[in-house]
Amino acid sequence: MSSEFSSGGEINSPEAKFQFHERQDTSAGIITGTGAGFNIPDGSTAGITSDIVITENESVTDVEVTLSGLTHSWAGDVTATISNGTVTSSLVTKVGYPGGVNGDSSVYDGDYTFSFDGGDLWSAADAAGFAAGIPDGDYKPTGVANSAVSLSSDFSGQSSAGTWTLFMSDIAAGDTGALTGWSIQLTTSGASSPVPEPGSMTVFAVGVGVVCVIRRRRRPTRVGGVLRR
Repeated sequence: MSSEFSSGGEINSPEAKFQFHERQDTSAGIITGTGAGFNIPDGSTAGITSDIVITENESVTDVEVTLSGLTHSWAGDVTATISNGTVTSSLVTKVGYPGGVNGDSSVYDGDYTFSFDGGDLWSAADAAGFAAGIPDGDYKPTGVANSAVSLSSDFSGQSSAGTWTLFMSDIAAGDTGALTGWSIQLTTSGASSPVPEPGSMTVFAVGVGVVCVIRRRRRPTRVGGVLRR
């Protein structure tokens, strides 16, 4: 793939456009990647996947996943998981089910981040009501019947390197949805492998589209005993 570089360090090409982030700290850091979107197959438990390949080999301490431009006309139909290696963790599993036979009738229409300190997605969906949009924002990952999920616990100590896979499915026909794109943010305990120079960036053509892996570094701070990134 050919690329043209602007004076600001961006890549300008038909295939990709992203900004470089230089490494700022060696004691702890953030690795981010972006993946391609897709149409969610209607009424198919087989679902669809999109991959992000991370090359940096560091120990993971926390994981956040953002679903960008997620739309679906029946939120209770949708399941989403994130996996790496042998570990798979739920982001959301059929909101409102089994409380309601068909799950919650609200809709997805926005950007949704799944993180440890997020809000209650099930409560937000219930408050939205029939055919109304769940407000976009940060939500805690949940499993079956709103069971608690901790991405930081599930992936703690695992290597950041490898293929991170987003899976999404729609369990019932009749209502449809799509995803514009998605991203992952890995907090790590520190560098254990050489970091590419700012001019070195890998773009992966995987599955349904182009996947970009971006690296940035910043120092976490501790406020009131809580680590803030």
